[in-house]
Amino acid sequence: TDLLRGRLSLPLVYTLQALPAGHFLQRLRTGEALDEEELGEAARLVRFGDGWIRAFSDARAIVARAKTELSLLPESPYRQALWDLSAHLGHQGFLDPHGTAPGPAPLPTPTP
Repeated sequence: TDLLRGRLSLPLVYTLQALPAGHFLQRLRTGEALDEEELGEAARLVRFGDGWIRAFSDARAIVARAKTELSLLPESPYRQALWDLSAHLGHQGFLDPHGTAPGPAPLPTPTP
């Protein structure tokens, strides 16, 4: 849906970085629209490239830093709610080879 709306999501930005300057997908940087065939190819490039893996890795690193900061706060229902949220965000499942999400991984027991 980000491709259809012309949104430059982080997985797409990483995919663009890996493509040569003259690649048709680079037109998205200037806001140019892609035709249906190009959109299909763009989705395939993002889905099967490593851009989404890099973006997911970035997100997990941010969550890990947030959990480190949360552990410095005194215990409270608010801290626990943020901890639970960070655990959920940091443990989403990867896409399978067909580009579908198998669902989130089970949440670990928080240990602040």
